[in-house]
Amino acid sequence: MGDAPVYKSIGEHGQDVHGRPALVRAEVRPAWDALVELVKQEADGVDLDTRILQAKGSAKASAGTHSDGAAIDVRVWNLTSSQRREIVRLARECGFPASWDRPWEGNEHLHLGADIPGVWTRISYQVDAVKDGKNGLGRGGRKGADDGPKPSAWRDTTTGPIWAAKQLGSTIERSLRAMSIKTEADLRKFVEDVLGPTPARAKWSHDALVKGGHIERRLARAEARVGPTTDARAQYAYKRVLELGPQLAELQKQVAGLARVVEQLDTTVNGEA
Repeated sequence: MGDAPVYKSIGEHGQDVHGRPALVRAEVRPAWDALVELVKQEADGVDLDTRILQAKGSAKASAGTHSDGAAIDVRVWNLTSSQRREIVRLARECGFPASWDRPWEGNEHLHLGADIPGVWTRISYQVDAVKDGKNGLGRGGRKGADDGPKPSAWRDTTTGPIWAAKQLGSTIERSLRAMSIKTEADLRKFVEDVLGPTPARAKWSHDALVKGGHIERRLARAEARVGPTTDARAQYAYKRVLELGPQLAELQKQVAGLARVVEQLDTTVNGEA
């Protein structure tokens, strides 16, 4: 017999929308974190951590697929059909190939089933079903044809988060290019332009950005400092704050999202529970 599964918390405050503990197998956590961050960027800011209906659980309608923590149901309230399909698409890219939109009256939800390499789970028959082009319902999960979006490649809970980290990194690079920031020197020059020429302040601003500082608070202080003055440099800085402040705030969120995914990958690689 193998080792007993290790479970990790997901979701806002580690709970589902009903206030119950939201637990998944440890192998699933990196894929979930990767999916959460990608969905925020690609599906209009939707936060899956606040929409968990069921993680590890025993709801009768789930037919046991959630009993060992390899599947997650997500609430779809106020989501458009295109958002729902995009979330399913990203889930399949991130290591949840057994994912479908279940638009059932009175029980609408997204069902996300993980493929953990080398591990049999209660969702594995649905993973096998989608490989064969089936929809995961009925006997053996083969009641009908799969109607979900096809992923660019088959990915499991090991390869999915790595793919996602690369996508998140590409988004950050695009954000920096949009602000004409291509190197660390460019970034330092930018914060000097906005917050003044003092090297110490510029370094602090750069470090705070890279390490996840409080950009909004810092920009508010800068705005308060340079707003009333008529000094040409200060007015230029004020303009830059107004133009690029929101982009910097978004960049900080992107950096934090990538850091979250990489942290979980590091945990998996190092074999920590």
